[in-house]
Amino acid sequence: MDVRIPANLVTRGLMKVFEALEPYPTMMVGGVVRDAILGIAANDVDIATAATPDVVIKQLGIKGITTHPTGIDHGTVTAVADGEKFEITTLRKDLATDGRHAEVAFTDQFEEDAARRDFTINAMYMSIDGDLLDFHGGRDDLAAGVVRFVGTPDARIQEDYLRILRFFRFFARFGKQAPDADTIRALYTHRSGMNQLSAERKTHEWWKLLSAENPVLAIHIMAATHVTEALGLNPLAPDALTQLQTVFPAFTNPAIRWACLQWQAEDVAVLTDNTNFALSNDQKEALAAPFNVRHVELDPDHPNRTAYRTPIDALTARFALDAVHGKRPMEGTREDIEMLRSLQLPKFPINAAQIMAKGIPSGPQVGELLRELENWWVESDFPSKRAALVKMDELCDVVKTKLKAEQEAMRAAQQRGRNA
Repeated sequence: MDVRIPANLVTRGLMKVFEALEPYPTMMVGGVVRDAILGIAANDVDIATAATPDVVIKQLGIKGITTHPTGIDHGTVTAVADGEKFEITTLRKDLATDGRHAEVAFTDQFEEDAARRDFTINAMYMSIDGDLLDFHGGRDDLAAGVVRFVGTPDARIQEDYLRILRFFRFFARFGKQAPDADTIRALYTHRSGMNQLSAERKTHEWWKLLSAENPVLAIHIMAATHVTEALGLNPLAPDALTQLQTVFPAFTNPAIRWACLQWQAEDVAVLTDNTNFALSNDQKEALAAPFNVRHVELDPDHPNRTAYRTPIDALTARFALDAVHGKRPMEGTREDIEMLRSLQLPKFPINAAQIMAKGIPSGPQVGELLRELENWWVESDFPSKRAALVKMDELCDVVKTKLKAEQEAMRAAQQRGRNA
């Protein structure tokens, strides 16, 4: 056994798939192997086999395993065994590439399949017994913190320009040593090739890179090779991100990290309207959150009022970003953030139903009265529910008196009209 298999990796579902594919040579590949070597659990299990897709579907069907031809043109079948999903791909070799897609032919040689993969740390294969196939020194590279292309960087990148971003994403997670000169040169030379990629693919890689435990060095190298410029990410402030991770390590959200890198932008639209990316509504909202509270100031005498009216996560992020960009004194910012996070804010005790129960008819006046009452409650430092109910009665009486006067005036006008 070359690799100690992590607990719970070899599940009953995985065993069923491997047994169904016998006697065809079959091994786990890619991230699951890399993670097993590191002793960590993998989220997904990818499988490589010498069986062609039609044989995979037939063999698994005999064993009652459900299959879906999710990428059958490229040899990939998704299997569902015991509730687990496995992507099973026939061993392949590239015949032609265009920078985005590859024309492939099936093979029964693991070494040929490994030669077409992106990085040495992703080109390893492992049996369910832990036997390892490593044609390109991926295990040694993983131990040394080296992210290295299989073969020449130029060739690998020109096969699929997404590999530029994938390089930085994997470097952010596993890299401990600076890339070699050939890799740096290839990343710089081919950066414009990313224009061929869809915004969705670029967004996926960029977001994952920002989600790494420490993406700063990767981003510095991206800037040095002008990859960030090619993505429309200039101006960029990676040093500010370094400070954010050092002084405010709790801010690990990728949206906050991106905002930190481009906090000097006048408007969040500089980020969200970047056509290199296709952001979801949730991603746009997360990016906009600290920008939206840029002009909110903390009331030192009544911080709970500020916190009640402003999303605390957005406000604390904005304070941290201002601090690392020199727009707010570093001293005191951590204390302000800790104080805001520790506040126990009460819940407003009045709702629309209670107001209507006092005889206020449904309509805009209910919302207006509710907002007026809530504003009074906040400015009065959150008095008790009893006090809020008393105030509600007062405001409701005022509104009812006003409504009654308006109704009487309307009736009088109607009467005058009839008499005319």
